[in-house]
Amino acid sequence: RRVEGAEVAVPEMPEIDLDWYREKAQSMGQYFETNKQFSQEELINMDGIYFVEGNVSFDISVNSYSGQALIVSSGDMVLNGNQELMPADGESSLGLMSISEISISDSSDFGGVIIAQGTLKVSGSGVIEGAVAAVEVENFNKNFLYKLSFVEKLEAYLGTEGAAVIEWRELFPIY
Repeated sequence: RRVEGAEVAVPEMPEIDLDWYREKAQSMGQYFETNKQFSQEELINMDGIYFVEGNVSFDISVNSYSGQALIVSSGDMVLNGNQELMPADGESSLGLMSISEISISDSSDFGGVIIAQGTLKVSGSGVIEGAVAAVEVENFNKNFLYKLSFVEKLEAYLGTEGAAVIEWRELFPIY
């Protein structure tokens, strides 16, 4: 967020190169040709890049993930109901990337990195811990915690030399 009158250029969201992610996921044996719903079992010991040609959802029973991974989708991604997609330990990190819409609603919690080439829709009473980048944001009324370690662990998969915080806020006062 920029201060009014500030001469700071807001960077444009770079185009996501789906072909690169598709090829990496195929080489890792983690490519899905159609919509994909991830189960709790599939979210254990995740590693590398997962690519879904279509929409991504998560089984209602998900409550954590382990490993370091990036899930990329050519369609929408949805986390709703009472789902929790939080790291099982301090070494785990997960990124969700879509060229379409990412939606997190109800009392769902997410811990990780979100990158939306399209719209990020966030509503409900849950919490997001991590980092968020989106072209457009709608209804962002959840509590948000920024945690740099999520970004640092995923840099190799994101194809970037670094990450920057454009806007952040603390849930608790800083003394």
